[in-house]
Amino acid sequence: MKLSQLLDERHIFLKQEATSKKSLFELIAKELTQLHPALFEESLVQLFTNRERLGCTSIGHGVAIPHCKIPGNNQCIAILITLENPIIFDDRDSTDEQTTTKADIIIALLAPAEATEEHLNLLSEVAELMQSAKLRQLLRNQTSNAKVVDLLSYSLDEEPKQWMSL
Repeated sequence: MKLSQLLDERHIFLKQEATSKKSLFELIAKELTQLHPALFEESLVQLFTNRERLGCTSIGHGVAIPHCKIPGNNQCIAILITLENPIIFDDRDSTDEQTTTKADIIIALLAPAEATEEHLNLLSEVAELMQSAKLRQLLRNQTSNAKVVDLLSYSLDEEPKQWMSL
């Protein structure tokens, strides 16, 4: 399963407000439970928080990929959120501005508890896509969910010619 197959316009939220990881996880959980009523908001917040305690899911360049596995869930789910203002995502040494990592592009992934390979493949794909400075810039500037879907549907090989026109 590819990220572009999981993200449709309903799973994209642009220019949102969050002031912390906790408020971001609450926002993600609220939106996901509205789209997928079988999920539970409080459980999602707790699962994302627990996963984050194992290690920060920020990958640098203002991007974070919070993710978790959901027992009883039978499908992978993705949600993309851009934030109006970056939030502190990794504050292991919050006294040192150089080591504080902020994020404003969030791609959250949920996977079935037994979908280890698919989960890892999705994480890898997102990490590879987000290495593109051009894509990150385009995502930050977008106001159209449909354009975000278009951006993510291009392969990495098409990046230079396809993204330039968007």
